[in-house]
Amino acid sequence: MATRYRSQKKSGKSRKRRPNKKARRRFLVIGLPLIILILLILAFFTGNKSIFTLYSLQRERNQLRQQKEQLRREQLRLKDEIEKFRTKKEPTPEDNRRIEKIAREKYNLKKDKEEVYIAEPK
Repeated sequence: MATRYRSQKKSGKSRKRRPNKKARRRFLVIGLPLIILILLILAFFTGNKSIFTLYSLQRERNQLRQQKEQLRREQLRLKDEIEKFRTKKEPTPEDNRRIEKIAREKYNLKKDKEEVYIAEPK
């Protein structure tokens, strides 16, 4: 009489093999954290909401806020200047010098007997 070994089938049906506990534990200890790590790397360093994109958008926002504040201050200064001109009836010599400076620089105006030389940078 032949003895049956464990590896031999007892009946014609094949049994499904369960993964052993060591392989399952190895997957839980190494594989699952590795998969989670890869997904986190993909989430944080790629796409529209990556760390790099968010950092550059934040930097751009701060620059725009600074520019907005600077423009707001200049607007207040110009409003004060306009109000000063409205309330004064006759310009002072200081106002005349400022008007003359603006006329020379912005509008390239000159006095009658004056020569103007424009030096352009190379």
